[in-house]
Amino acid sequence: MSQIQSRVTPITKLTAVSSDPSMSGRVYSLTAADHAMELHSAAVVMYYNENPFGSFILDPMRESLSRVLSLYPTVTGRLTRSENGNWAVKANDAGVRVTMTKINEFEGGGVAIGVSFTHLTADPTSATFLLKAWADAHRGKPVSPPIFTRPSIGDGEQIPNTATKSTSFYANKSKTWPQNQPASTTKMASATFKFSNSTINQWLSKTEHHCPNATPFDLLAALFWKQVLQIKGLSQNELNHSLSICTDLRTSFQSSQRFYFGNALLFSELSVSSKDMEQWDLGEIVGLIHSHLEKLDGEDEIRTAMEWLESRKEKGGKYAAPFKMYGPELTCVSMEHMGVKLSYATKFARDSKAVHVSYNVGNCEGDGLIVVMASNEEGVARNVMVMLPEREMAELCKDEAVLRFNPTVILGGRLV
Repeated sequence: MSQIQSRVTPITKLTAVSSDPSMSGRVYSLTAADHAMELHSAAVVMYYNENPFGSFILDPMRESLSRVLSLYPTVTGRLTRSENGNWAVKANDAGVRVTMTKINEFEGGGVAIGVSFTHLTADPTSATFLLKAWADAHRGKPVSPPIFTRPSIGDGEQIPNTATKSTSFYANKSKTWPQNQPASTTKMASATFKFSNSTINQWLSKTEHHCPNATPFDLLAALFWKQVLQIKGLSQNELNHSLSICTDLRTSFQSSQRFYFGNALLFSELSVSSKDMEQWDLGEIVGLIHSHLEKLDGEDEIRTAMEWLESRKEKGGKYAAPFKMYGPELTCVSMEHMGVKLSYATKFARDSKAVHVSYNVGNCEGDGLIVVMASNEEGVARNVMVMLPEREMAELCKDEAVLRFNPTVILGGRLV
């Protein structure tokens, strides 16, 4: 069999270490929320029109990264098991690397700077903090240290309240997820749909009578949920259709703790009857999503979900086996908390603003993944990354309801 020639030419592979040696043997324990993400990986990639470094081999790039890494010990350490069997990050120790940074320079110009990591140690928002800190250090700007101590939300010592929607959802997911499940053989495909300010404003006004305070996320989550379900085939045998919605908890933290580095995510379930999903128009589904997210702002939902995760300990204190958080049901991730000021503020050179930012999650095969994020156009413009089985993705790219929003579609790195 002839070998397929790679379209990527490796230039160099380097290891960056902290400029300040970490205290040997220091251990950073991971939280229950971290352990819950064990089955997943994640990546953040930022695209620039020009190479802000000049050369990838010269020292300034590595020097600035090394200075930043001295503030992020959980990035430079290695994954290891603590005495009770739980995962931890240990400084200066043999073990599994937790983070990899990659820089791609394109033949036609432009650069992609990305970081991939195990979801055990951080979420995509945390990775964005890391990239921005690196960019600020490279430009000689002051860098604020990250926060590693999460606000106390549920201590796991009391019996968790399982009557809330969030805890019920987590409990059901943990029971239905089969351990040692073989990897899915379904081929997945991803595409990014870019929606302009004018389009989003136009459609928000059309749904205003159903939901006056609707957000771009409400609108786009409703659109893709409805259309993906139609592509999959609405079955009358299914009483309800469910959407798992992932939101960030940092907006509920005190302002001094909103740069927490770790996992701060809440997954919740929104269900609608098959009959309603088929008969309701887009505005009604927008209102349903908006109402669901408003109810999640209550402290009880967040606290009880965290308490439930903390309570899943075996004898000796080891956390119970993880289950899939992204999927297997259709999952929609909101990156609304990031906005342009965080997503596109990572400038390695003074006027070198990212032209596109992508967020991806690994091991989320199943019904699919939808990620709604900010656009470099600013305002209410949004980009939506969708991952679906290949056949369904081909149909989604031709879906008339989606195309009425006049998106620019990027499939496999190319405009469609």
